[in-house]
Amino acid sequence: MKKVLGMIFALLLFVTGCSSDEKKYVFVFNTNGGSEINNENLTIKEMSEKKYLEPRKEGYDFEGWYVDEGLNMRFTDIYKPKENTVNLYAKYTINDYLLKIENNNGEKSSQVQLKYGDTIEVSEPQKKGYTFAGWYIDKELTETFEYNTMPAKDISIYAK
Repeated sequence: MKKVLGMIFALLLFVTGCSSDEKKYVFVFNTNGGSEINNENLTIKEMSEKKYLEPRKEGYDFEGWYVDEGLNMRFTDIYKPKENTVNLYAKYTINDYLLKIENNNGEKSSQVQLKYGDTIEVSEPQKKGYTFAGWYIDKELTETFEYNTMPAKDISIYAK
């Protein structure tokens, strides 16, 4: 009887991959608006080492993978899944960008730091004897400034 139980135990260890560290899981990636990532069959250790599994999202830095939709519990190499499929959710940090404002009225230029997607609100500069004709994105005042929200880059605007 002991011999049979020992053989059954050995067979169970073999079938389950000997340890949970070697067990492969299906990882499903919800990138929350970032670049798509296909499902992968990986061990927990392999997943924690896969740096190429980082989605890109304009205006954001990837912060990490989380095991809950609320983005409260970060995935780590000590995570112990209860199922064969592991759903992961991407979390991002929004980036700040610099808006430099050239009033062209003799006053010193100013700058403001805005988050990606923030509404851009700039007051019209005053210059005695002149009428403000708009904001431009080049010093030559040939390309009009048409952003309503902060793009994913630093920009300068020039008053005409």
